[in-house]
Amino acid sequence: MPVTSTRLDQAHHAIDRHDLFAVVGFLARTKSRLLAISLEDLLGVVDQPNIPGTVDEHPNWRRRLPLALDEIASAIDVAALKRATAERTRAAV
Repeated sequence: MPVTSTRLDQAHHAIDRHDLFAVVGFLARTKSRLLAISLEDLLGVVDQPNIPGTVDEHPNWRRRLPLALDEIASAIDVAALKRATAERTRAAV
């Protein structure tokens, strides 16, 4: 099941899809040689996967994503991601 804006809205403090791709677009226009976007952000996961300084209080690096591996690609708005990073792609050619 794709992650929809409705599903993102239900999560408290999730970044709005428009805002997420606006940030991605800004980052794509920077001079950095590397652009990384967390899978958690693309899927609208609110909880942080790693909280530094905790061992027993938080399951660092053991959190499961909300979708099965074979569902992830269809849950990401690839068209919006391509639009947001188009300028970076053209500059790399």
